Amino acid sequence: MSVIVGIPARMASTRLPGKPLVDICGMAMIEHVYRRAKMVFPEVYIATPDSEIMDYCNGYQMAFVLVKDEPKPVRKPGERIFRMAKIMEAKDDDILVTIQGDEPFVSPTSLNLLESFSHFLEKESTVKYDMLHMMVPCNDEDWHNHSEIKVFCDNVCNAMYFTRDYVPSFAFSEVYGQVQVNKQLCLFAMSYKIAKSFYHNFDLIDASNPKSIEMQIALEYGYKVKMIPDTYKSKSVDTQEDLAKARKMMRYDKLYPKYRR
Repeated sequence: MSVIVGIPARMASTRLPGKPLVDICGMAMIEHVYRRAKMVFPEVYIATPDSEIMDYCNGYQMAFVLVKDEPKPVRKPGERIFRMAKIMEAKDDDILVTIQGDEPFVSPTSLNLLESFSHFLEKESTVKYDMLHMMVPCNDEDWHNHSEIKVFCDNVCNAMYFTRDYVPSFAFSEVYGQVQVNKQLCLFAMSYKIAKSFYHNFDLIDASNPKSIEMQIALEYGYKVKMIPDTYKSKSVDTQEDLAKARKMMRYDKLYPKYRR
């Protein structure tokens, strides 16, 4: 069994076009993600269809794999990593780790935590899950932000529902007060065998809808998703407003000086 780590990246982002290469304190966002991932995993690959991103990777010695949007377009981030793994001739028991390219503050601690749970994906495991996904507490700002995906779990952290909406509703909060809500941290893992099965289903549904959520699709098809709680404060970048906040946060980030050029 091998662990294949990929960072999906494309210039044609819906909410923030060209976002993999936007500058955050002197470095492209995609490089922040890559350098942090390399603190944990010896081999990390950027999966992209775009020459601009490949040129940037070549300029700063970052490994990449060309993953074209052919013969069918890639519809979700994990699907691009699945196609990358297919190009790399992955085996069924290999573990695919997807690290979203818009998570410039991804923590090595979170990556280590995700890796430590990977035995639950192995076929020999007595307690088996199809997918692992990180989650962190959702603050009030996150709760009001439709870019943030909220997740609800049962008492043992099995995912039950993912949504961008206000859940619990405003009416619930007015009566019972605000309750702790978690949001997904865009780090997840599954075996290559499960990925083959899951992404095959994308041909049967409208997975290209930007409002559809990758892990919610998994739940609807009966896959078992284990959420792994973390406390690390992260900031994904989906809009110009997010980018402005990320630039301010990076100035005081304690990890950045360890890989700054």
